[in-house]
Amino acid sequence: MGCVYILKNPAMPGLIKIGYTTRTAEVRANELYEGALGVPKPFVVVHINDCEDPPKLEAIVHKRLDEHRINPNREFFKYSADEAYQLVKDLHKENQQERKLPLIWEKIKNSPFIISIMGSIIGTPLWNSFLQPMWTRIVDLFHKLFGHQ
Repeated sequence: MGCVYILKNPAMPGLIKIGYTTRTAEVRANELYEGALGVPKPFVVVHINDCEDPPKLEAIVHKRLDEHRINPNREFFKYSADEAYQLVKDLHKENQQERKLPLIWEKIKNSPFIISIMGSIIGTPLWNSFLQPMWTRIVDLFHKLFGHQ
């Protein structure tokens, strides 16, 4: 758990910094100011988006905004902070939806209730000899289709 943050700095008009941290955005902003001798003014936290996988979300956002990046080795972009925040929220939502189906499937396939029902309805010998291997193949196919391991 952590967040993707958007910072501004009054000494860098027109630029935003998009990064992530597993602590608070305020702590990270302070670190960037105090740890960099070449930054004349402190960073200001403009937007914060809490998420489950901040490095992944940050990478997706950086890739999407690559044409607005002012240096390929830095996390600064010439882009509107509000528009960047909307993009972060949208990409976070997309990423959550992509993860939701595999997570639901994992719960279903590993549910003792489902396995118990399958065994009760169709009988243990039939389940063990035919249907359980078929269920395993269906699960494997699901993993291949959705890239979920």
